[in-house]
Amino acid sequence: MLDLSTDYLALMFMLILLWEYNFPREVIINKNKRWFNNLVLYVLNQIIKWTTAFLIAFTAIKMFPIEDQYNLTIFLTEKFNHTEYLVISFFLLDFFLYALHRLFHHFQFLWRLHLVHHSDVSLDVTTNFRHHPFEQVTTSLFITLFIWLGQFSIEALTLYGIISTIVQIWHHGNINVPTKIEQWLNYLIITPSIHRIHHRANRKSTDSNYGAIFSLWDRLFNSFIQPDKNTSFIYGLEYFRAPQQQTLLQILKQPFHYLHAKNTTSITSKTNND
Repeated sequence: MLDLSTDYLALMFMLILLWEYNFPREVIINKNKRWFNNLVLYVLNQIIKWTTAFLIAFTAIKMFPIEDQYNLTIFLTEKFNHTEYLVISFFLLDFFLYALHRLFHHFQFLWRLHLVHHSDVSLDVTTNFRHHPFEQVTTSLFITLFIWLGQFSIEALTLYGIISTIVQIWHHGNINVPTKIEQWLNYLIITPSIHRIHHRANRKSTDSNYGAIFSLWDRLFNSFIQPDKNTSFIYGLEYFRAPQQQTLLQILKQPFHYLHAKNTTSITSKTNND
């Protein structure tokens, strides 16, 4: 959710694609259509973010500077050395993304914007880029507001941006990670086995495992669901599952059709207990 150089993004994307191709967790059909939709959404979101959301946010920041006595970065750098400041900033930024993600699931207005990310009926690396443009604008404004309030240094933002993007691309991947390694990693970070539960097609699972990097926040705030040995999940939502609802135009309309779709669920109740 925080930005970084497109070089890192492209490199990580290609590495996960190769991993998915050689060691896929599941066989995914109709890839071309899904990839087209998800990657067009990504390009559209980048254009909107840089021409609208960040322009508005950074203009507001210039107009309303934070005074030194309320500057979190000044406070932290006076109390801690440079390395300690970077570590604290890293955890603050990660907690913020956990909390923001949880808000998008809790409030119906925000959920309408976010549900496009969850309506993908398969899960692979391109799902990471599947967000509605309205969500992109809203998320960018929230993030920029938090950065403004914290006055985080460019170094701290770059460090977190690079690592969080790498981890988020990785944990969306349709990849096999050695079980023993992943079980140990689960105690520290959000792994593919943890995050795939978040994309499961029932609301209890969807409203869990919100973390961007650390699994700590989900464990602390009672939103963690332990991965199980079930290797066959039904992904997506309980609605917006029909092929005609998965065209690019219909994906863009999903936030506006939410109530109707929710009330005419097109997936069997069996899935709720999957």
